Amino acid sequence: MRVVGRTAFARRCLPVVVGVLLLACAQGWPQGDIVKEIVVRGNVNIESSRILAAVTNTKVGDPYSEEALQKDVNNVQDMGFFEPGVVYGIPEPVEAGVRIVIEVTEYPRIKSVEFVGNTVVSTQELTGEQGVILRPGDVFNVFTLRRGLENIYALYVEKGYRVAIGDVEAPVEAQQWNGVLRIHLQEVRVESIEPVGLTKTKHSVVLREIHTTPGDLYNVDTLREDQRRLLNKGFFDEQDGVIIAPKPGSDVARVVVVYEFKEKQTGLFNVGVGYSSRDKLVGYTEVSELNLRGLGQQANVKWEFGGINSYEVGFSEPWINDRHWGLTVNAFNKLLNRFIASEFAAAGLSSTRNEKRVGGNVTLSVPLNKQETTWVWTTLRHENVSGRFEESGLSIIEPFYNQGRVSSVATKGVYDSRDYYNYPTQGWRNSLTLEVAGRALGGERSFEKYSLDVRKYVEVGRGQVAAGRMMFGVASGDVPLFETFVVGGAETLRGYAEDRFWGKRMFLLNLEYRAPLDSPKRRNLIGVVFVDWGDAWGGVWSTPDHSILYPAEHQKFSGRLGYGIGLRVVTPVGPIRMDLGFSSEGQEPHISIGQMF
Repeated sequence: MRVVGRTAFARRCLPVVVGVLLLACAQGWPQGDIVKEIVVRGNVNIESSRILAAVTNTKVGDPYSEEALQKDVNNVQDMGFFEPGVVYGIPEPVEAGVRIVIEVTEYPRIKSVEFVGNTVVSTQELTGEQGVILRPGDVFNVFTLRRGLENIYALYVEKGYRVAIGDVEAPVEAQQWNGVLRIHLQEVRVESIEPVGLTKTKHSVVLREIHTTPGDLYNVDTLREDQRRLLNKGFFDEQDGVIIAPKPGSDVARVVVVYEFKEKQTGLFNVGVGYSSRDKLVGYTEVSELNLRGLGQQANVKWEFGGINSYEVGFSEPWINDRHWGLTVNAFNKLLNRFIASEFAAAGLSSTRNEKRVGGNVTLSVPLNKQETTWVWTTLRHENVSGRFEESGLSIIEPFYNQGRVSSVATKGVYDSRDYYNYPTQGWRNSLTLEVAGRALGGERSFEKYSLDVRKYVEVGRGQVAAGRMMFGVASGDVPLFETFVVGGAETLRGYAEDRFWGKRMFLLNLEYRAPLDSPKRRNLIGVVFVDWGDAWGGVWSTPDHSILYPAEHQKFSGRLGYGIGLRVVTPVGPIRMDLGFSSEGQEPHISIGQMF
């Protein structure tokens, strides 16, 4: 006979005739007779001593009490080995008193245990110590079965899944049960996915980031990964912008996954205007959008006019096909102010070089695994580089900054397991880059650059994070001075001037302790303590006629230490980074946008 769920065992009822007779017999027995003996009848596999241990209210030598006997009958029934409603307490007359007989009907022994419908939890796990508990040869026990069913549910939850217990084929009447304890499982599946709260972002944009699809097994861990992926897009509020709210589906084995979204501002517009007697009207305009037209595309335009005329234009499409290949295109005509520190700067000369770069790049990104933690990026770059030092500057080294055209192709392998990009609390972000530049690509110089970047994040307290970064770079070939590695400043070695050290080789180590100063959840104000150590070294450059040589300041690694404190303040334009660094060369304030790493 088939028993459904956990309550089917209670459907057994006492045969009316036998019940009435025994009840009448027990109720008619005079109260107060001395109990001379307590015995058990009907048991085959369960020892009498074990049953008698549950008889705690009726005792030999005490007066007989119907109320006490009923409690003992209930205790024996609660052992779970006996069919419901067929455990009786029967008083029998004996010399000078009464004998109490505990009459039981045992469940039969289990011949085998089988499961139907399990796919993500193996039968071996289900029948193990943390599973159903009952084994072949055991006397069936209804309460042990219930604990076993709870264990089965816990095994699924431990793996992130959910399960509904269907039919349980267990003994109700011994002659109708074949001894096989067969448990039917219904693994819970996703019936549908419902995004709600979207006003700008298209449904298709969020659905393509959700790897869980209707018909998949419901898995909490997978849903959290989907949630993390959506938050890292930058379209939604970082605290409660993506909430998963599952609700019951059409049956117990179906769940509707509801995503509740709270979008945030993704566009940025900045403008600044000024006037100078030399350059007249000057200013800049910058426009950027992380979620263009609600399609997840990114675009940015920056224009500076007046004394400096430059522009930068960029566009990114993260999904150029259904395999999540991405394409980014940038074009620019920009002027960079680069600080060139050297022994010549000690003379008090200006060391700011106005470096102009005109060109563009195209990057193709390809994920290598379903989890999208491993990527390959390929970038084609073409730039014309020129520049000059400011008046009264280091014109003595100007000849070493040969103007030139650089064309290169770079391949970068990336492994990224960070939980959240804006404020990682765990995971790695590692990359290895090989860049090759050459005349065959349209450039004027041939050289190679190899770069390794390893980052690790560990949560050490509520919202507190220990973060570390190690970088190493090597360049070979005819590397122009403006393509060397540089160390110093807000992005590398704090406590030193921007681009303080330069060369064909670079090593850098950054350590930070980050702690929210407002709330571990909001993290709008973050305090930082940092230590940086590194150097750039090696390489010798010459004038075009090779008559004068100009070596890097350090020809061997000479590690420099920087340390200090900082603040991260979340603003509408992004997190503002303010650091005060100290070093052997004094102190340097640094202001930038976003985390350093």
